[in-house]
Amino acid sequence: MTNRGKYKYPVDIIDTQGETGKKNKLSENVLGEIVVAKNVFANIETRAGSLLAGRAADTVMSKVTHKITYPYQNYPVRLIPSKHKIRYKNVDFSVEYFLNEALRDVEAQVFVSEDTKGL
Repeated sequence: MTNRGKYKYPVDIIDTQGETGKKNKLSENVLGEIVVAKNVFANIETRAGSLLAGRAADTVMSKVTHKITYPYQNYPVRLIPSKHKIRYKNVDFSVEYFLNEALRDVEAQVFVSEDTKGL
């Protein structure tokens, strides 16, 4: 087996082909064709979670964000929040923002949140 180092989680980078400009019966924007653009090995870290107000015993996470990092050369495309999503184990993540540290093209850092609406 290959030693992948810190990149040990297989994730799918999904290209939704952007919005089509059409609306469905609920007046929601309709996305174009959904395509798995690339499968990469990445590192996933839980970064922060905002809590709903309440007693300590009733604490519920309302939004959890993660940082997903992968070698930039594996998918050298800037991820756009309205166009890309990331899927890991059938859980979809919406892209919040994308960082290419110091424009060095070494490691892509993508900050995501769990997508509650799905694709």
